[in-house]
Formats: sequence, structure tokens, C-alpha cells
Amino acid sequence: MNDMLLAVLITAGSIGLLVAMGRLTDTLVGGQAEQWAKTLVNKDDAAELERRR
Repeated sequence: MNDMLLAVLITAGSIGLLVAMGRLTDTLVGGQAEQWAKTLVNKDDAAELERRR
């Protein structure tokens, strides 16, 4: 049971760290990172729609 709890805490901590790093990067780059992320997501969505056709 303790191992499960530890795994959950480590996972949550890792996600929190990634989010914090992402926000820091976003602040430093001035919103450019967010724009790149949206562009990448949009390209992936377009590719997904093509595959479904």
C-alpha cells in the first residue's frame, strides 16, 4: 500500500515540476512557447483528421 502511495506522490510531483517548468519557460520566452505548442497540436489534429478520412 505504501509503495502505491509513494508512486502516486512521485508521479504528481513530476507532473507539478513539468507544469512549473513549462510556466517558467513560457514567462521567459514571452508566450512564444505556448504559440509553438498550439501550432504543434493543430498539426497533429489535422493529421488525425486526414487519417480518419
